[in-house]
Amino acid sequence: MIVRFIWMRYMRSATIWGLLFFSGLLVTTGFAGESDAEVLSKGTRSVGISGGIALGTTVWGGFLRHDAAMVNLHFGSVVSDLLMEDDFLRGRFALGADFSFSHHYKPKRAYLIDAASNVRYIFETSERWKPFVDAGIGIAITDIGRPNLGGKQQFSPQAGAGIHWFYRPDLAVTFQERYMHFSNGGLRSPNSGVNQFVTLIGLTRFY
Repeated sequence: MIVRFIWMRYMRSATIWGLLFFSGLLVTTGFAGESDAEVLSKGTRSVGISGGIALGTTVWGGFLRHDAAMVNLHFGSVVSDLLMEDDFLRGRFALGADFSFSHHYKPKRAYLIDAASNVRYIFETSERWKPFVDAGIGIAITDIGRPNLGGKQQFSPQAGAGIHWFYRPDLAVTFQERYMHFSNGGLRSPNSGVNQFVTLIGLTRFY
């Protein structure tokens, strides 16, 4: 109850202001040290922020659809050289961490905080357009509760696809679609799960 009170009263406003501040920081710092050097080489790091909406579905379980507004922070690092150089699947692997903050507004108000690790494959298609696919798993804390979830701690397997559009060598607009599942792995009852299709758009800085 205390966590939910703090989230409802303070965190929504703080999240909005934080999103605006962090986006501005990404843009302004991106104007320093512009270079035509290859951006996505092994060792390149990235930090991004995005916002969007998560729409619930009961196709793969769950009694209720849960819709939410979401803010996501992503940190990543390219860990491979260019693979399959002469193939249309050429690209690089990256390891990442995502931190998501969700305010559920349907069917009832609730919060959800998720921390996940993931593996991402970024396709080297052109200088400006770089699609990617990723998959990972995390741990979430939420007060969604019954009838879908038992307990506050949940697991969160997830997968998705997206694209970076580089309007500067080190700064990209990032669009992604992601499927996220939340359940407790049968540790508590009920465990029908919460499933969501997530749409996010934001900025990513590479350095």
